[in-house]
Amino acid sequence: RVRALATLSYAAKQDGFTTFEVDGDAGLYYVDYRNPEENKPGWFKRLFRIGLNPKPLVTPYSLEQLRPQLPAGEALEKAARSDRGREKVNPDAPGYLIVVTGTDGNYVVRIRDPYGKRLAPHEARMLLTVLRKNLI
Repeated sequence: RVRALATLSYAAKQDGFTTFEVDGDAGLYYVDYRNPEENKPGWFKRLFRIGLNPKPLVTPYSLEQLRPQLPAGEALEKAARSDRGREKVNPDAPGYLIVVTGTDGNYVVRIRDPYGKRLAPHEARMLLTVLRKNLI
């Protein structure tokens, strides 16, 4: 388990991912993702050196503040679809939660919104594909 979590932790810090906080014992990673290609400054900004040193991403919430909303067990599997605009607790929380469950040799990695709700299938697939690519 330690090796699997360490490998995932490495992948969550590469290629557009920013890790805000990790709870390895619980298998929770609070991360954000920005497509590196979309965030590159254009030729005009590069010419005048604007945006070459962007500020690091930050979040107003800690993993401990988000954890109470996170469904557990079977409820995590059947969580509702994400609708960030309607969240009343910790409104406008950025990023995603990577949730690792399972036993030795059989882990399941899920990516959810910061409230533990399911993402749109195309969004989840894209993020998991980037994570998987980072593992190689």
